[in-house]
Amino acid sequence: MATPTSPNPGIVYATSSGTNNLNGYPANPNTIVTFGPNGLPTTGTVNVQIFPNTLPTTRVHHYSADVQYDLGHQLIASLGYQGSLSRDIYFHQNPLAVPATLGDPFNPQIGGGDNWSLNGRANYNAMLAELKHQFARQFSADASIHLVEVHGHEFRSIFGATPTRFDLGLNYGRCDYNVGKAFKVFGVWQPVFFQRQQWLARKDRRWLVP
Repeated sequence: MATPTSPNPGIVYATSSGTNNLNGYPANPNTIVTFGPNGLPTTGTVNVQIFPNTLPTTRVHHYSADVQYDLGHQLIASLGYQGSLSRDIYFHQNPLAVPATLGDPFNPQIGGGDNWSLNGRANYNAMLAELKHQFARQFSADASIHLVEVHGHEFRSIFGATPTRFDLGLNYGRCDYNVGKAFKVFGVWQPVFFQRQQWLARKDRRWLVP
């Protein structure tokens, strides 16, 4: 029997009541759906989208500290810390994941879908070490080391360590985009043109003043 949720919902081919009438096609009886008191169709299975009745605003708190020390000989050393805490992050899972881990029976009318919540959380911690040297009046070199750790809940279905245990914390770990170590070296050259051409500066000012 053809139903709206079956692999072949029962396509009905027909012609319009008029060649220029786009709304003249007859209704397809196979697309008629009746709903039960639970708001789900009485036949077939459906995928559901579940959202909480309240949606708090995602919060991210940033903080940092930095110190610098003059080593002499045009050397400046700095040591810093950067971190952040993220709360109320969107977390996604299959609506059948929680019943599966708790051993609860499934609703045969629900075949899957998406269950959204704001239980996700993450944190970011980084140590930044930097050494800067001024070689000349227009050139400087900089070297830095970044040690980073990014932790959080991954956006995937969550299952506990045992089939009957549901614990969101078991899915908390290093993020896929975590880059633990980074080393950076670069130089900056700041040339100064027409340093002693005082006549050019005076000429520019004369043009700008009416």
